[in-house]
Amino acid sequence: MICPEQSDEALVELTLAGDLQAYEKLVLRHQRNVIASAYSVVQDHYAAEDAAQDAFVTAWRKLGLLKCPAKYGPWVCRISANRARNMLACRREYMDIEQIETIGTSRESDMTESMIVREEQEMLWSIMENLPERTRLAVCLHYFDGMPIKDIAEKMLVSSGTVKWQLHEGRRKLRKELAAMDNNGTAFSGKTNGKEQSTLLPSRIMRSIKEIQLWRLRDNREGFQERYWDCLEEILADLDGLPESGQKYRILADVLMEIWDWMPEKQDDALRSRLREAAVKGRNERVMESVIGSESAGLFGEEKISFVLGTQIPFLERHGFVQSLGREWFWLGRAYFDMGDREKGFSAYDKVLSILEPKDVYYPFAMAARQMEKIYQERFGNMTDLRRFSIRASGEEYRFIDGTPRRWLMPSYDTGNCWGPGYIQHIFQSASGCDRYFYIPGLKVGETYTGTDGDTLVFSEEDISVETPCGTFDGCQCWISMGSYKNYYKKGIGLVRQERIDEIGYAALKAFRIEGGEGLLPFCTGNRWTYELVGQVTGARGEEDIQVTYADGEKAVLGYCSYGHLAEGDA
Repeated sequence: MICPEQSDEALVELTLAGDLQAYEKLVLRHQRNVIASAYSVVQDHYAAEDAAQDAFVTAWRKLGLLKCPAKYGPWVCRISANRARNMLACRREYMDIEQIETIGTSRESDMTESMIVREEQEMLWSIMENLPERTRLAVCLHYFDGMPIKDIAEKMLVSSGTVKWQLHEGRRKLRKELAAMDNNGTAFSGKTNGKEQSTLLPSRIMRSIKEIQLWRLRDNREGFQERYWDCLEEILADLDGLPESGQKYRILADVLMEIWDWMPEKQDDALRSRLREAAVKGRNERVMESVIGSESAGLFGEEKISFVLGTQIPFLERHGFVQSLGREWFWLGRAYFDMGDREKGFSAYDKVLSILEPKDVYYPFAMAARQMEKIYQERFGNMTDLRRFSIRASGEEYRFIDGTPRRWLMPSYDTGNCWGPGYIQHIFQSASGCDRYFYIPGLKVGETYTGTDGDTLVFSEEDISVETPCGTFDGCQCWISMGSYKNYYKKGIGLVRQERIDEIGYAALKAFRIEGGEGLLPFCTGNRWTYELVGQVTGARGEEDIQVTYADGEKAVLGYCSYGHLAEGDA
């Protein structure tokens, strides 16, 4: 309990003298006001708690700079509010659109909700006081002060293994007590914005997973294990203590999927089995798509068709998976086309369109694949030399992160290779080749963004005129991606021209339809761009068609179909 005779000034002086329990008392005394300061900015309890924890850590590290120790309370509250403002700028992609729209317009919190949060905090700290002193200190330093395990070990003069054990014991005892309170209806049973709130833990875990999932945007993906393995181990330990539920297994499947994707040395049959089990129990579509795909990846022809039809599709139907089912019907269609059964191939693609919605990436992929197969039959069906033509279909999903579209998913397949060194096909992929960025808001003309693998994105020019087959576009911007592609954008229209810097190929807009959207690359359902493709060295000519089937404030889903061919006599 906090000793009333100790002032903030005295507790600050004791903390500076090395008494960490004194700082724990400061945290207990001011936590409500510090959380409230952050909540007044973000209007979200989970985010406010994160900001408050960061504020206490920052205040502890900078405590020696506080000129008036008696004013510790107002000082840490200001830090908390500032941290919350930074979170709004850095983490908007993790917030509901309704929350974003109301930030700054509503400062009054619901009194009943605030009372529930205060009661939960009091319950939590009462449990914390019952932990053994060394365990409580380790938990406070790690989870409330944000101190790394290695630094805690140095401060407590113990090994890192001992600290990990103390954190494990602390988590276990806290989960046990909180679960008992939840079952008795005495804590953690309130509502936030009309939604049931069971415990804080799943939401905290999901925020960590979302951060980890952003790793896929990096072109250089080295160092994942060093950076995130301890975090993933802690998440797995926390999940072990949660009661059985679909939510628990959805989260578990996400965590195991990150391990599978980024730590190939841990891939084995046991992990695959755990992935499948967690995906089934948690109805995790994203993970099930990957599991099912890996199971049939090494099969071809009749063997693949038989396995997908006889085993995978019945399994997915039985367990109620939709996106995964659509994916399997797509690749079944592709297998039929490879076997020369075009009728069954088209029928399988039609099945995809009947199962999925336009917001699922395999929906536009199926549309583009149908278009591709028709073009193949009409133009190249009699060609046996794959060097004379090229054709490709793909689906693509972009996520809006900090308001900027970044490439997220891109399932595709292609046939032929007529472009050779004059490759200019799939222009959106080339334009977003530097850490998945097309452009970076705030970058000035002449400035360069360097990606994680050393590739660059340069804001080269602005207010220039660009000639295309469908007219001249004035006021364009030029962004150079990966040192190889000049990409010309017209606000409200999109990418109007792409050129290889070595002048061996280009793409130019020949037709477009804009239903809505804004910025350099407007994504709106129904938008469509058609480009003329030219390989200046090989003499190849072609066309690329891009359609947006779905777009909202969080993502855009597109379908691509492109083809090219050599002129008669060229080889």
